[in-house]
Amino acid sequence: MPDLPTALPEAWSALYEAAAVFHSTLVSAKVLESIVEHALRAFSADGAAVYRLDTDGKSLVCVATLGFCSSTTAPLDDIHRAVLSGEFARIEGSSSLACAPLSADNFIGMLCVCPHTCVQQSAEWHLRELAEQAASALSHALHYEALLKSDQQRTEFVHVVTHELRSPVVGAQSLLRVLLQGLIGELTPQQHDILNRLSRRMDSLLSLINDLLALAAARTRADQPLERLDLAAVARESADVFVYDAKEKAVALDIQGDDQLMPVRATHEGLRRILDNLVGNAVKYTPNGGNVTVHITRREDQAIIQVTDSGIGIPREALERIGETFFRASNAQSSGIMGTGLGLATVKALVDGFDGSLEITSEIGKGSTFTVCLPINGSEPLPSP
Repeated sequence: MPDLPTALPEAWSALYEAAAVFHSTLVSAKVLESIVEHALRAFSADGAAVYRLDTDGKSLVCVATLGFCSSTTAPLDDIHRAVLSGEFARIEGSSSLACAPLSADNFIGMLCVCPHTCVQQSAEWHLRELAEQAASALSHALHYEALLKSDQQRTEFVHVVTHELRSPVVGAQSLLRVLLQGLIGELTPQQHDILNRLSRRMDSLLSLINDLLALAAARTRADQPLERLDLAAVARESADVFVYDAKEKAVALDIQGDDQLMPVRATHEGLRRILDNLVGNAVKYTPNGGNVTVHITRREDQAIIQVTDSGIGIPREALERIGETFFRASNAQSSGIMGTGLGLATVKALVDGFDGSLEITSEIGKGSTFTVCLPINGSEPLPSP
């Protein structure tokens, strides 16, 4: 085992600083950049580089470098093989070179530095420890990127499948309406009842498909450009859509709050979907004769919208799970009200994407309040539509 460096406190301090820097990002390319930057400074080196074993297993590929004028790829030799197997290599010549193994998950490689002076035993210890810290950070970043890729693939799969399902369901629903309206012949009461049940089932299926498409769109929102929108104006647009539904149930739908400009950065479709889901749910789960209030206000640098209802409420044990895909509280399931458990998952995904927050308070039998906070984006007037 190599001797510990004589300046032990300074060495440990440097390693602690390195670990903090390496773990400050979950982007593997940035982790690699920080590794070579820190190695260059720590060893007062002329150059530093990270090499990765190529997929063919016969060569090394330079994935990050600073100060080295090295080729992008290099054939694998005995020294490289020794380092990749876990050994430390010191090469003395016209310039010194020190290499330590750096491997994380499916990343097999090495960290190399070219210090000004000959490589000492203490430098071996320091470089090995530095490479271990780098490997840990790189492992976390690679895992995170793999999860993101997996989630993106799953979202894309759901989007494609549901989009392909939507067309035949809409077509079948249209044919059912033709039959139910008696446009191709009169139906017996029994036939009418059977087709009515089938139509309701198709409505439920179409609602699920539309919600899945909305959730997939919310999770891929990063590809869409954001714009400055007036939250209060969009909230009023949304509330207007549900005026008729509220009247049918004798539910008082009231919009309150400031008329001042509250610009937020979002997509119009995404912001509408947040509000449509919250206001629509409030009206849907509020019994006849109840109340739904949409309150818009500003708190310092936050635009706040609260949707409060006098509906069935949410059990306390279910509050933490609200926003999970397909989750519905037990009383919502037993209410007989149609739902998919995807609306609030979509709301949460969109609010997170707009750098906002969602808070929920509720009491069984008395109602719920959903509070969305979004950062205010400037004070200058919005561009004319």
